Amino acid sequence: MKKIRKYFHKLRYNLWLANQKKRLRKLGINYGQNLQLYNVNFDQLAGNLITIGDNCILTNCSILAHDDSPRMYFSYRRLGKVIIGNNCFIGLGAVILPGVTIGDNVIVGAGSIVTHDIPANTVIAGNPAKVIMTVKDYVNKIQTELNFVPIVDNIDNLIDKKIDKRFYSKANV
Repeated sequence: MKKIRKYFHKLRYNLWLANQKKRLRKLGINYGQNLQLYNVNFDQLAGNLITIGDNCILTNCSILAHDDSPRMYFSYRRLGKVIIGNNCFIGLGAVILPGVTIGDNVIVGAGSIVTHDIPANTVIAGNPAKVIMTVKDYVNKIQTELNFVPIVDNIDNLIDKKIDKRFYSKANV
């Protein structure tokens, strides 16, 4: 029964993702392989100015390639290319503003407002977003935490609320 449920869950997600990618193509957004989208708001007006690299995960964020605020005082809108490099993670509620380039291997923290270019191999957070550490430092920090924090190796067990030794790293067993 679990295998059937898992199969249909994966099938439903793949169909949903295919529809999302069809929508991206309609908007003119360029994207690489292995893109994972979770409730992302893309610019509806200037999608052709957005490029997303390979192996990116975008979670409930907004990516804007235009700014209409100047229209209140002038008769123009600002447009800017948004380029997201390879292997990037954009956290929940992050907003990427027009004219921003995000380098490869960047982690954007939840709720961040990205107003300027971000160098590769960095972790950024805040409003406005700023570099808080390198990805290498972040990986070392997480590796250290895994020795003390419970981990889940099977999401089905978490959903079923079963708790057993598999939830903990080897250091805790």
